[in-house]
Amino acid sequence: MQGWFGEDAEQARAYVGGLEPGVWRDNVATSVAEDAIVAENPSETLRFLEFVGVENSRRLEVQEWAALAWGKSSYAEASAWAAQAVAPEQRERLLAAVNVGYANTDPLAAAESLLAMVKNRAVVAPALGSIMRIWAAKEPTEAAEFVASFPASAEQKLAVGELLEVWGRLDEASARGWLEKLSDAEARDHAELVMARIKAGYVPEEKQPNG
Repeated sequence: MQGWFGEDAEQARAYVGGLEPGVWRDNVATSVAEDAIVAENPSETLRFLEFVGVENSRRLEVQEWAALAWGKSSYAEASAWAAQAVAPEQRERLLAAVNVGYANTDPLAAAESLLAMVKNRAVVAPALGSIMRIWAAKEPTEAAEFVASFPASAEQKLAVGELLEVWGRLDEASARGWLEKLSDAEARDHAELVMARIKAGYVPEEKQPNG
């Protein structure tokens, strides 16, 4: 089923819609939904996911990828859609993914919106990390100003690390000059550890949609 959406979306919709509910329909609908993401059509992704049983674990995962893609192209629509999710965990994960996508357009607004909208720290942490990496690759000094404005917290420590994972590889001297001015000792120690890992050749693992 891979690639079907790009070949004939209308036929794919008709076929999936005619299948009996169950594992096979879930698998086919999910596969075509993933094709729609590749084709940069997140709204179609969500239409196909309506055919997937709500208990299917892949449903939310693919929704997150769609939310991320939609956040890149139409933040207002994507965030309004995500906010309508009934289950609190699903809603927060989708809002987090939307803001990660939005970071490609406006990382400051995305970071501020994430922290305002999402309260679950387990969801905030990977999403904030993704936003910081996107931001650091584009405007590291502006990202650094944002991180420095944080109160001392687990979120600041995480943001410092993710910022330097990128900035420290692009411009080690500037990154090191900035970290030496950090007022929080714990964040500064963590920053030094990140820079040491970079110098040693450490490469972080590829992250998931919200991380």
